[in-house]
Amino acid sequence: MIIRNIQFFLFGDFEEIEAQPESILDISTKFLENGISVIPGTFQQVNPNQGMKSYERIMFNNSKEQFNIQIGMDAIQINKLIVDNKAYNFKSETDQFLSKIKKVIKALNDSDIGFNNGRRISLIIDVLHDPKKIKSFSEVYSTLSNRLPNYDPDDAFEWNIRAAKRKKMNIAQHQEEVNVVTEVLRTAGEINNSGKAEHFDTIQTKIDINTIDDNKKLRINEEFVREFLDKANDIFCSHYDAIEVMVVESK
Repeated sequence: MIIRNIQFFLFGDFEEIEAQPESILDISTKFLENGISVIPGTFQQVNPNQGMKSYERIMFNNSKEQFNIQIGMDAIQINKLIVDNKAYNFKSETDQFLSKIKKVIKALNDSDIGFNNGRRISLIIDVLHDPKKIKSFSEVYSTLSNRLPNYDPDDAFEWNIRAAKRKKMNIAQHQEEVNVVTEVLRTAGEINNSGKAEHFDTIQTKIDINTIDDNKKLRINEEFVREFLDKANDIFCSHYDAIEVMVVESK
């Protein structure tokens, strides 16, 4: 499979982590101590609750590893965007990214910026299945859904199947309700291949695992993040293994 994008969000009140030189230096130092190589910068964020005024916020970027950290007023966002069409080992790639997230949160927690607990957490992974290995689109469509009237599998050139469930989990001594949202769709577009745009038409899978928005308690600390990521990774691997069986041709 081709991993397109991995995203991590920690929602909370981070307004006091301002884009000041001393804060940027402090965080950069902690990142280096934790083996995270990034270049600091800033971005503009508009807070709808405070009109249309934009605020300068801290960001860190590693263009070689396609890795980005943004410290917004209401969320810390960590992204890995993969722009080539290399087929990655799913578990290896996700394990590396989740390890990096843990290091980022530890560095922020160890810094002097006044890092607050978060209230909600989300991990999203988006992959393309190798077009050369997938079953026919009609077969996948028929397997995944009860089709709509007058939309035969051979005729439908665009479709999207989405399902969400909620499960209870114990995370860092907290009883949590966690949403598991899976989306499987047929998608087409262009992807970079050694500097050249290459057209693709394949199956895309997105999975979003997140704590429910109803719980507003500021309880998500470094320990919570580590445990959540480990449990979310197990769910991701289980779901993708099951979806691969339905989507990919058996050898």
